[in-house]
Amino acid sequence: MLLDGFEGNLTSGKWAKICKCSQDTANREISQLVSMNILISEGAGRSTHYRLTMEDLQTRS
Repeated sequence: MLLDGFEGNLTSGKWAKICKCSQDTANREISQLVSMNILISEGAGRSTHYRLTMEDLQTRS
């Protein structure tokens, strides 16, 4: 979904709605993806959002 023109910022709240899971589960999943360098965290606090790393985009092209 992120590779196919996801519009707006990806937040843990949006992740939870997309995956139909709890906010806690979404945070855990996103944290795993950040630790694996698939997602990059931007912002802080309530304005934290995530984007794909450039390395991930290049390997999928």
